[in-house]
Amino acid sequence: MSYSHTTIIGNLGRDPELKTAASGTSIAKFSVAVTLRDETHWYRCVAFGKTADFVGQYLTKGRCVAVGGMMKSDNWQDKEGNKRISWELAANTVQAVGPRPTDAPARELPASDGDIPF
Repeated sequence: MSYSHTTIIGNLGRDPELKTAASGTSIAKFSVAVTLRDETHWYRCVAFGKTADFVGQYLTKGRCVAVGGMMKSDNWQDKEGNKRISWELAANTVQAVGPRPTDAPARELPASDGDIPF
């Protein structure tokens, strides 16, 4: 049995991009900056369904978030024939952490009544 799970906590680098697939499923793409000591690492993230709806509706650039999911790789060859790889965190949980940035629009997070939207 194998299991892979990654959790990051950082700040959104820009407002999420929310799209709808032909099947009707919501898809949110966003980037998260994680700073460790003096070095910043950027993570490309994608969320689907209700998690994507939450991301698109409540999160904006600068917001601190905790994202949990599985890292997925994409392999390809560039124009020169070099092998390339990119990584993306397929999020199954996204949670706002701490207060929203003071310059972000006021969007109240839903009350936690047991039916958490993420």
